Amino acid sequence: MNILVTGATGVLGRSVLNELRSRDIQAQGFGRSDQADLQGDLLNRDSLGGTIQGFNVVVHCATALAAHEDKQMTANLIHALQAEQDAGRLQNLVYVSISGVDQVTAFPYYSAKLHSERLIEGSGLPHTILRATQFFDLADYLLKQLRFGSLQLASPHLRMQPVAPQAVGVRLADLALLPAAGRVLDIAGPERLSLSDMARIAARSSRRRYLLHLPLPIPALRKGRLIPARCESVGCTYREWLAAHGTGPSHYSRKYPLRRV
Repeated sequence: MNILVTGATGVLGRSVLNELRSRDIQAQGFGRSDQADLQGDLLNRDSLGGTIQGFNVVVHCATALAAHEDKQMTANLIHALQAEQDAGRLQNLVYVSISGVDQVTAFPYYSAKLHSERLIEGSGLPHTILRATQFFDLADYLLKQLRFGSLQLASPHLRMQPVAPQAVGVRLADLALLPAAGRVLDIAGPERLSLSDMARIAARSSRRRYLLHLPLPIPALRKGRLIPARCESVGCTYREWLAAHGTGPSHYSRKYPLRRV
């Protein structure tokens, strides 16, 4: 089996590659960075054909903050993989999406993920779609956005069930080695937490003084729409993740420099 992982230099793509290689599975990473095994741009359809030939399984972790780019990357990948399916090589396109994307379509990024799901489902390609909840990295980034010196803003009304990206990487590696299964059960972390809960945990971890409750107008999170009704809980707790990763710059703060909301 020969596996390709898109978005290979991102936090999730790296996790998938590391997990597959730890099992002695042949896997290569695809991305725009010169750190990727195979360089290419999913936004450039003409450049993909020769690059992704010969792979039995593609794990699609690449993403873009701009919704139209995220949709286009998935559409271009599907177009390129049609030839692999016609040649009888493609066994599975594994796509990672987000829990609750069909509940918060007013958010362009989440709407783009739902659009990509539907593109894949209608493509005729053998596929598996896994929805996961928000990563700890993203929750940590949101808290940093709401930190002003020694003052940390947070809200008890913003609720989520965040997960360690490494645990999602393990599950995607598992799915890459199984037959295509369509939409599978969502995965989430072991705890349902409000943003205030996470701020308290982070404050204790860094011995930072704490905190002001603030109702934040994000209806999707206030109503818990991004918490799946049914899921499998995987991975570590937020406190355990902070102990392992610290409170320094996250993947998100490096990719999207902090701006105050």
